Amino acid sequence: RARELADWARDWYAKNGRPWFYARQAECVEFDANADAIRIDDVVFNSKRLHSALEQAGAHSAILVAVGAGPEAEEEARKRWSEEKPDEYFFLEVFASAVVEHLTTIAGARLCDWAEQRGMAVLPHSSPGYPDWDVAEQPQLLQLIKQTRSEQFPSRLDVFDSGMLRPKKAQLAVFGVTRHTERLQRLTT
Repeated sequence: RARELADWARDWYAKNGRPWFYARQAECVEFDANADAIRIDDVVFNSKRLHSALEQAGAHSAILVAVGAGPEAEEEARKRWSEEKPDEYFFLEVFASAVVEHLTTIAGARLCDWAEQRGMAVLPHSSPGYPDWDVAEQPQLLQLIKQTRSEQFPSRLDVFDSGMLRPKKAQLAVFGVTRHTERLQRLTT
């Protein structure tokens, strides 16, 4: 039954899902005297882990990323729940979460290719809600990502004051960029 539900979720999403991602390079990354704070395009974020990773790598820039599985899976999962089909609900929810993780990984891989061609490296991403980064900073990250956009994302993306995204199958991320590739160890090693 589990295999049948997994196949159903994959097939449903292949026909109905509309995944997307958006990335833009930040103009400026600065490290505040406060060991936890990092300034990206004049917006201050308080993440000791992000600050430490970017500062140690000598990051000179950051790529701001938004990804989404699209609202379709969430709407269909809600429909399955109301039809008292919790198994279908669960498998579609989990599949859409996996899509978001996959999109974030693909975005990172594309950014790594881009950076490598320019003699730079991209650091692993961090997101509000990760250890040492309060999810309550998600609204200001979304606003920063949208700052230079002249049109909407391929799918609507909102954030509550609590930091929860709507639709919930989405993620915001910051990838540091450095020219100091000698300071890094390749993930493949």
